[in-house]
Amino acid sequence: MSRLSLPRLLLAGIAVLLLVLLLLWLLPDRSGQRRHQWAAPAATVPDLSAYGVATQRRPPVAAGPATASVSRSLFTPARRPPPPAPPAAEPAAAPPPPPPPDQLDKTKLLGLVSGRGLTGVIAQVDGDTRIVRQGETIGDWRLLRVSNRDVVFAQGERRRTLHLEYALLPPKDGTPASAAAPAPDGARKPPRQP
Repeated sequence: MSRLSLPRLLLAGIAVLLLVLLLLWLLPDRSGQRRHQWAAPAATVPDLSAYGVATQRRPPVAAGPATASVSRSLFTPARRPPPPAPPAAEPAAAPPPPPPPDQLDKTKLLGLVSGRGLTGVIAQVDGDTRIVRQGETIGDWRLLRVSNRDVVFAQGERRRTLHLEYALLPPKDGTPASAAAPAPDGARKPPRQP
């Protein structure tokens, strides 16, 4: 066989198969219907004779509270549901948990930040030092404003003001800073410049 005859043989085989499929599709089958048309199946009547005995028998009724409800008429006015059971003694309610600690009580102001586009404070909260900008929160408290050395926080309608204390510098005579007496609240002095 030559190379040209093999493709021709394959094309001829495909053409024969297509012709056979076309004939099977178009010619009717033994019942006279075409193969590509769907015929609805014939309806059958169900045989319920096996179920007739089971539906005529009444189910057995258990003795007990159910028999009393079956024996009384459904539409009798005296037919009432059973009374509710008495409520069980409620255990003593546990005391409510204590409110969470206020984050502002744990806050220590270390400094103020003020400049273009940034107004806030440097705060130490639970040992973590961070910058809190105006509008940011510490716990439930929002930083409302910073004025001079006073910082105002708001929580809903509540307001709370924290004051930035001056750092105590050691006196020039060499005594430690812890021994130096802090200035009273009314007499705040500016820090000494070195």
